[in-house]
Amino acid sequence: MLGVISFDAARYGPASILTAISTAAQEAGYLVSSIALGTADRATVVEAVKRLSAEGADGVIAIAPQLWVGRALAETTDLGTDLVVLESALDDSTPLVTGDSRTGARKATEHLLALGHTTVWRMAGPAGWTSADHRLTSWRATLRAAGAAVPEPRRGLERRLRLRPGPPAGPATGGDGGVRLQRPDGAGPAARPARVGAVRPR
Repeated sequence: MLGVISFDAARYGPASILTAISTAAQEAGYLVSSIALGTADRATVVEAVKRLSAEGADGVIAIAPQLWVGRALAETTDLGTDLVVLESALDDSTPLVTGDSRTGARKATEHLLALGHTTVWRMAGPAGWTSADHRLTSWRATLRAAGAAVPEPRRGLERRLRLRPGPPAGPATGGDGGVRLQRPDGAGPAARPARVGAVRPR
């Protein structure tokens, strides 16, 4: 049996990861027992791992997209079972699976700048999430390196991004929603802006 601990599992990202783990585990002949946690203090994490171990889990996967989840796991040394962490780096001895969010954000921003946009707006993911924070940091660094303006990022499910007068900027969006661009007068799309990375769950 494979144990899975998830945090904030109602969000699209963690939920889709949990579904993928369950599908792969079943194909490999494993049953899956999962625990969804609302908090990630050390005592809660240890209790969850011990419960999965008592149920016969051969190992535990922790879906840990938030920075504070990674810190809680890093402080836990008596888990008593094999642990694989998704997204939050712990230490050199803990197996980690994650995407290269920094490179993806840099390449997306560079691509939009190369198209001739004067800057790139960002629809950012939740603050405190490892991947979202890495993308945000890389986006800012890429704009600064190119000598472009660095606008304030827009977060979450914000639907509209009103641009100042002038050439349209290309938005790089992340995580949990697309973006609808309008001219300052609200008349319609801002000269067909380019978009990279808009994700909308079906």
